[in-house]
Amino acid sequence: PCLKPLLIILIIHQDVRTPKMAAFYTYKIILILIKFQQAWTKTKPIEKNIFIVFSVLFCAGRPHAPERYIRYPDTLGWSDAQKFCRERHTDLASVRSEDEKLKVQRAGDGWIGLFRDTWRWSDQSDTPFRHWAANEPGPLESRKCVYVQPTDHGWATSYCDIKRPFICREGTST
Repeated sequence: PCLKPLLIILIIHQDVRTPKMAAFYTYKIILILIKFQQAWTKTKPIEKNIFIVFSVLFCAGRPHAPERYIRYPDTLGWSDAQKFCRERHTDLASVRSEDEKLKVQRAGDGWIGLFRDTWRWSDQSDTPFRHWAANEPGPLESRKCVYVQPTDHGWATSYCDIKRPFICREGTST
């Protein structure tokens, strides 16, 4: 009886794409395991608990999907772009390394998740990595949002209500 729920967990886990979906599927997995556990009247309680712990560890130990960056050419203000990305993906793009910077550059220009509140990422990740364009960040306090420039792919500050393309991140939550 252990193989069926284990296979279900594997199939569901490989399908997970966003943290919201992962939470939903985790909830469904728990319900499935409870139903199986209730059906195992002949199995000793200790064996049931070991299986459930094993199943949870099995799911938690699987590698996460690699992050992808998706550029939307439709123009939105920073807050609307963030809302769009959070509803359909994970968040606006956060860049934590040179490798991620190159992936975002390949996606194109547009809003990313950095904003001025001591320059932090919209997904609350904490990283010192920055790729400012020349003369950036700008001196104006009201320019609080960041976008990737179309010319040199450097980062520049902008008024948050200006409509621009934007880059969403899809992958693991930080």
